[in-house]
Amino acid sequence: MLNERTSEIKRGLRKNVEDPLAIADFVSTDQGPDISIPPYGAFELVRLAAMMVGPYSDKSNYRTRSFDWAAKATALLEVYRRVILVLPPDCPPEPFVYWRAMFRLSDNSLLLLKLLPDGKSEFLEDRFSGRR
Repeated sequence: MLNERTSEIKRGLRKNVEDPLAIADFVSTDQGPDISIPPYGAFELVRLAAMMVGPYSDKSNYRTRSFDWAAKATALLEVYRRVILVLPPDCPPEPFVYWRAMFRLSDNSLLLLKLLPDGKSEFLEDRFSGRR
């Protein structure tokens, strides 16, 4: 159920591969100035995109394709303020943390959301990542 107080999320347009904005699986829609989370103070408008990594049946593909995912996310940062890479439970996070640091991106611009086996998730912070 969609919470009316939160921003609306729409599915990315994966069908039109010629449009670079269609790379993301999910993107945020524009928000009105009256929307705030929580309802105190001004809400900073942030366009974001999320991409789901894999899933791959061969677990080694997460490592070998980590650069490709990080490069796509970095390209989307030219259009979106934040990009979230969603890592499945069987995906090792280390190569993605490594490429985020190599691209000198902050963990506030390229976010890594690790899905846990118990159904929960956590954002992976990197105190050594660059600041953008």
